[in-house]
Amino acid sequence: MAGRLIDAGVDAGLARPAHERALVAPPRRPEPRLRWLQQQDVSYSVLSQLTDRGVEAFKQSFGTAADRAAGRAQKIPLMTLWYGANDSVLEGRPQHVSENDYGMHLSEIMTMVTSENSEYYSPETKIILIGVTPIVEEDRHKGQLARWKEFGSKGEAPTLDRSLQHSEEYRDTPGMVVHECHEEDEPIVTLDAWGAIERAAGGREPDKLRPFFYWSEIDMNNVEKTMAPKPKADAGSKHAREEEDADVEQQKKLKN
Repeated sequence: MAGRLIDAGVDAGLARPAHERALVAPPRRPEPRLRWLQQQDVSYSVLSQLTDRGVEAFKQSFGTAADRAAGRAQKIPLMTLWYGANDSVLEGRPQHVSENDYGMHLSEIMTMVTSENSEYYSPETKIILIGVTPIVEEDRHKGQLARWKEFGSKGEAPTLDRSLQHSEEYRDTPGMVVHECHEEDEPIVTLDAWGAIERAAGGREPDKLRPFFYWSEIDMNNVEKTMAPKPKADAGSKHAREEEDADVEQQKKLKN
């Protein structure tokens, strides 16, 4: 595998050699109250990195269309983009990215793959664009305070760096970007993670959202009963029909 270009997703941390990573470490059990989605990353990221990148090293050189045509780089059938959680922190925070720039950056990343004028053009690659999720504000702040105390309580106590209301302003941006900046025949599917979680939880109240974010809230031997029930819409309602039609269209797009 030496010398082979690894055609992977955009990642700022690719420079570290693989041998410096715990590539053969088994999946680790998360600490209590780690977010459930983060737990999935902890458990499976190492294995997926082995699959995606190979075992010799992480690379900053991404395969181009010419590299793939010559057999020097992998062909990627699917790329997922899931940004927004950190971009949508409150203005003035170091990680903050304006909603306009957030959308522009998403479009630029997708255009690298979908534009025939891009050296990274990959028409066989389907894209799933995942939007932001809701948050539990009080738990977020508790986490900030815990980290502050862990590092010696230096300086002023941190204030909440994000809000449910502000994060929601970024919710529709991925769909708007695809609608306004990309052609209908491009292989791009958007996933409204916020809406999916809120519908399944039955609301956005903290007690309803927590089972969807914290491992310790979930009995993995009985997941269905410990997750909040998904409210069933009236089968004949306009909202239910629209949701069903949207799901069908998304499935068609992924299969084509």
